[in-house]
Amino acid sequence: MRPLTVLIIEDTTLVRRLMTRLLTLDGHAVIEVETLGQGFEQAGRHKLDLVLLDLHLPDGDGLSLIEQWPGDHERPAVIVLTAAVARDTEERVMSAGAIVLRKPIAAADLRVAIARACGGPAPPKAANGFDDEMAKLVRDAREEITKRAAELADLVRSDGPRTDIQQRAHKLAGLAAQFYAPRIAEIADRIEQACKLEGILPRDCLADLEFLSHKETDTVVGMRSNG
Repeated sequence: MRPLTVLIIEDTTLVRRLMTRLLTLDGHAVIEVETLGQGFEQAGRHKLDLVLLDLHLPDGDGLSLIEQWPGDHERPAVIVLTAAVARDTEERVMSAGAIVLRKPIAAADLRVAIARACGGPAPPKAANGFDDEMAKLVRDAREEITKRAAELADLVRSDGPRTDIQQRAHKLAGLAAQFYAPRIAEIADRIEQACKLEGILPRDCLADLEFLSHKETDTVVGMRSNG
């Protein structure tokens, strides 16, 4: 596959780092941003071959980037990254001509999706040293998941602003989903949804989050370079 210019729009730092390293090892040029506004800015400045797009961003709906792509720039291929997707959202993704790749994202699956979106065969296994780098990233992820879970629990316990709880829960859900802590991801997603609905309180999920944050991060494993 020819080298690509790839824009990653993802608000979780460790997930961005994971994808950036893999893409760089495969010879692609990567631009990283974490908000929708930054995504629009980069879309207007660069000729892009591919966008890796998180659906839920701090400042808006990731799909709006596809639907409102700058008219003076040709829209590149788009791969939507998500832990879960509702039927209506999936229909919007399909109607926009994008591909859905669900978290946790394995290296092999990402390569196959890129080959499908941009044409050409998937490249071979990553260069030597990738596994060691990923092992360190997994350790960082374990610490980050534990820290974010504790901060979210504190915020919920103190009845913090729902918008803050929702944003923190979303980031924790994305990180835990990518780094194979699915039960924490599920509880964080429930807290995020509770912030959007009347009659459901985020603190209803608190006991589960506190229990799992101590138990599940002990067994977190990272993305495997061979998929």
